[in-house]
Amino acid sequence: MLVFGHRGSSFAAPELTGAAIARAFDIDGVDGVEVDVRLSRDGALVLLHDRTLRRTGLCDDARLLSTPVEELTMDELRRVDVGAWKGPEFRGEHVLSLEEAVQMVPEGCKCLVELKSGDAKIVEALARSSVASSGKILVIGFDLELVAAVKRRLPRVACLHVQRIHPVRLFAALGLDLYSWYRPLFSTVDVSLLDRVQELGLDGIDVPSDGSDETLEYIREAKRRGLLVATWPFLTTLTQSDTEPARQWAERAGVDIFVSDLPPKPTRSQGATATSGAASLESWKSRSNLHKFLRFLTRGSRLLAL
Repeated sequence: MLVFGHRGSSFAAPELTGAAIARAFDIDGVDGVEVDVRLSRDGALVLLHDRTLRRTGLCDDARLLSTPVEELTMDELRRVDVGAWKGPEFRGEHVLSLEEAVQMVPEGCKCLVELKSGDAKIVEALARSSVASSGKILVIGFDLELVAAVKRRLPRVACLHVQRIHPVRLFAALGLDLYSWYRPLFSTVDVSLLDRVQELGLDGIDVPSDGSDETLEYIREAKRRGLLVATWPFLTTLTQSDTEPARQWAERAGVDIFVSDLPPKPTRSQGATATSGAASLESWKSRSNLHKFLRFLTRGSRLLAL
């Protein structure tokens, strides 16, 4: 199983910056990084998770922080400091282009490119870019039709559909086990979605690792169908004691790519299959419901995107 840094090593460094990507490869020894990509007004593929720079940007010009990225040029975006919010040592980090990010990816490693929004314009921009033929990218996204359009345009690039959190599993992760109460009424595994992924010729899926048996079986069904599976820890605290058990769960499920803000050790140079005896899988699965609920409230914008 490969280990990828989510937005680089975004626990230790400002997300989607050169510092986060460099740390992911040079210190954490990951096999790849996941990045979020949007299209600027002048057609540049830029690394940015949110639609604006309000959360991660610092700039004297308030307009550059509040204006949607699709209404700003690359030159305008580069005027915003996207590192100082994380700490003074990161001051001066600027918005990266996708090309710059992929250039930082070592040979043999990969970049998981999530298309956060867009239409045919972002597909064409990706197809025209140098990264399309780099052999280093995989493309993911929540918009099934958009990812399918990328696959048709770039058939040699692996494309995965990011699957949304089922409401019942969301409540279960928050400590409200509706699934066990209403099991006959709800299905948390929609196998028909796997059918659609295959019909569109996609290469795999990206699902949250919520620790449930339902998700475990869903992943195994995807693997039986020959699909690639990527996953990320859902509603867990970002500590080594949590990410390592989450990695163990993903490995047990047969996942191909495990994505985390805090890439768990061992690193790429040490091999990605060792198991930490100190980590407790059950402890991770039964993490404090109160803490999870607080994270649900404070990270609402990210969860809404799921």
